[in-house]
Amino acid sequence: MSKPTLTPALEDYLETIYRLVGESGHARVGEIAAAREVRPGSVTPAMKRLDELGLIEYRQREQIGLTTLGETMARRIFAKHQVL
Repeated sequence: MSKPTLTPALEDYLETIYRLVGESGHARVGEIAAAREVRPGSVTPAMKRLDELGLIEYRQREQIGLTTLGETMARRIFAKHQVL
């Protein structure tokens, strides 16, 4: 499976999920919205897109988890942003 191309916004959402999962073991839409300082309604379309790309496991009103590919990509994004 080839690595999906992400917009900068989707990269930021993936990194936010990675950080939240690392801190508390889970992520939810409300937590992502609070961390990104956006409305929950703005998070949902991004979660659906990341799910379609196979990077997260998203079900409405449930915890969001990273797939193996999603975690790998999130680590790379996180490292890249740390350097910047």
